[in-house]
Amino acid sequence: MKKHASLLFFLALALLAGCNDAAGTTTETNAPDNDVVDTTAAFEEAYALPEADFGGREIKFYVAEDLCLLPVYEEGGSVLDDAIYLRNRKVEEKYNCKFVFTEAPGIVETWDPWIQTCEASILADDNAIDIAGGYGYRLTGTSVTSGLFQNMNDLEAFDFSQQWWPQHLMEAANIGNKLFFCQGHLEPSFYHQIYVMVFDKKMCENLKIENLYDLVNDGKWTYSKFREIALLGAQDLNGNATIDEEDQYGFAIGRNMAVDAFNDAFNIKFVKPGADGMPELLPLSEKLSEVYYELNDFFASAAVQYNERDKISYDTFRESRTMLMAATLHGLGDLRSVDHDFGIIPYPKWNEDQDDYYTYCALGNSTAYCIPVTADGDVAATILEALAYYGYQDILPEYYERVLKGQSTRDNESEAMLDIIFNNVNFDFTQVYSFAFGDERAPSMLLRVAIRNENDISSMFESDKRGFEDIIEQLIQNLK
Repeated sequence: MKKHASLLFFLALALLAGCNDAAGTTTETNAPDNDVVDTTAAFEEAYALPEADFGGREIKFYVAEDLCLLPVYEEGGSVLDDAIYLRNRKVEEKYNCKFVFTEAPGIVETWDPWIQTCEASILADDNAIDIAGGYGYRLTGTSVTSGLFQNMNDLEAFDFSQQWWPQHLMEAANIGNKLFFCQGHLEPSFYHQIYVMVFDKKMCENLKIENLYDLVNDGKWTYSKFREIALLGAQDLNGNATIDEEDQYGFAIGRNMAVDAFNDAFNIKFVKPGADGMPELLPLSEKLSEVYYELNDFFASAAVQYNERDKISYDTFRESRTMLMAATLHGLGDLRSVDHDFGIIPYPKWNEDQDDYYTYCALGNSTAYCIPVTADGDVAATILEALAYYGYQDILPEYYERVLKGQSTRDNESEAMLDIIFNNVNFDFTQVYSFAFGDERAPSMLLRVAIRNENDISSMFESDKRGFEDIIEQLIQNLK
């Protein structure tokens, strides 16, 4: 039987569902049971795509080559590439069309020329772009404010109520009656950006650390337990009476998205639904203030390798000099060659009262897809719907079962942990449109910036509060 863990993965994305309290937390809607289908035929019979024949026309994609995974030109590569290639061919055959990709650098410093090229093509109406796939961090906000892209809610081929779309993410983005981008099962850069923790089994055994899998399963993998264990992991290996870069760390973490992940892990929210259903900024929560002081103190300890770049963390973990490390699912690929055994677990809960473990996905580092106002929206929407449909059906199982469980994990317990991780991914409105607030200025990035720059988070929030509210209102007006 083919297990579609992503139904839980996406239907558990609760942004504005549930009841928010004044502390900025929310009670999440319970996720449904796993969706399991017996055969591909059964899935296709239950969920039929629209029929169309595009007469052999070219579907022209303009994508960020340093991010987008959609272009795969031949079979015979990795398991994941082959799954993407075969899915693409399936969509081409179904709709009698051919995909043509124009690729250009388009993230961070190359974003401006990428979007300028896209804008010039659209304004010239040169019929060169049917679908644009770019840097999610920048393109989500740009899609709302630029006037370059079509409202996907106006296109009948889309059915965002279906399980092959990330329901609560789409709901978070679709605040009013407009939606200008989509993400998810279209291609695996979305899965790559899920954050987890990994641990060195031998190091834990030598230090007589209790079984971390049992802690997770018993609901006792909390921040206080995590910190207690991490502090035990530091050891002076070179005998100079201090913990330095040549020694052993209890925990290693980068300074950016890996820190943001604690917001979601601890179920911290920055907005709530107002009386009209539109998002309203919450006051700075007592929980977030407490999390800031706790993590700020913890990261300053000798037991923690708090790095400017994730690569340093991966290096020390690979050398068996770090007991616990924050990592992305994509980053696990860098650990396949390590000699020592490691396990995978979710980020901890804040405390035992928290109802579940929650997971962060850095969706800004995955591809967002938009349809230019000059394109044939019905054609483009039909193609994107089919790519998501077959991505859910054909690519996710390969990613989940083979790429993750077959290569990156080394025990059955880690496989069970992946189920927990995939089943409970959190999102927040201010994360979806984060760059609209300015680079690293979104409420969802307050924690990382405050700790990294040694700023007081309460003062930062109060200073930026009016700006946050104004930007949220601007986004709402653009989405109505």
